[in-house]
Amino acid sequence: MQHASTFHDHPAANITNVATAVTSISDDEDENLGALKEKSTPARLHRQATLASSTNIAQVFASKTQFDRERAAVLDTREEERLSIERQRLESDTKHLASRLELDIKRDTREDRDLTTRLELDIKRDAREDQNHRAAWAEKVAANPNVGQDVKDAAQRYLMTLFTM
Repeated sequence: MQHASTFHDHPAANITNVATAVTSISDDEDENLGALKEKSTPARLHRQATLASSTNIAQVFASKTQFDRERAAVLDTREEERLSIERQRLESDTKHLASRLELDIKRDTREDRDLTTRLELDIKRDAREDQNHRAAWAEKVAANPNVGQDVKDAAQRYLMTLFTM
């Protein structure tokens, strides 16, 4: 089944068809009337006005259709340019964020390494301080005349153990 074209489907084409039909009818009537026909009859003037009006309407619709096509093409081009610019901006932002992230990771790694080194040094310092503190107590015990010989011997052994570690 073939789709019947309506006035709303193709306005410019239908107006052109109307103008052609009016011209065809007008030409046929002119031939049929022959010598009796006058060029300036009101019916002839009406047909000519209708034909001119139909032709003008067809041209307006054709111009509007062309304008709409050109406008759509311009809008499509603008949208493509906008999307391209947006895509470039996102790529640039992504590269910038990736480089920032890489720098942050390097900085954090360096800070972690520095912190680990500081903690290791603090632990070693605390261990030395603790060892020195215990050694000082052991020396005081060994030098104390009020302490028995067993305690003095134990303090001496403890001091020997501390310094051989």
